[in-house]
Amino acid sequence: MPLNWLVLIIFMTQIYNTFIEDILNSILQDHITFNIKNKVFKEGRLLIYKQNNYHLALTVENNKRGIFTFEIPIPFNIEVHKPEDDDELKNGLIYFDYRIMTLAKNNKSIYDKLKNMPRTGNSKFYDTIMELVIKNEVA
Repeated sequence: MPLNWLVLIIFMTQIYNTFIEDILNSILQDHITFNIKNKVFKEGRLLIYKQNNYHLALTVENNKRGIFTFEIPIPFNIEVHKPEDDDELKNGLIYFDYRIMTLAKNNKSIYDKLKNMPRTGNSKFYDTIMELVIKNEVA
């Protein structure tokens, strides 16, 4: 395995003192709708999170299910979109990018190699973007 891939893998395994940790800390206690392919995946108030190897364990609370925890993979990239007058990201969008092209850093030859690798299972996160819609209060 080339050294640059090893560094990438090691970097992706830790979220501490990174942009993703800052973002997750800023949306704690906010109501969030997690959407994949324009469908609601999960919804609720984000209570706490923790890293679990290559995943994030998110604990949320909603009226329907109460308090529950689910895991999502650590995204390859994150985009934050917030209103200009919103300094604390209390009504905005966050995109968790799981696309293979993002992992390949837009390098076509790496993308082709990754795309042709055998898949070990089906994941709703494979080659997609998850949208987090943040609302300060539940409507």
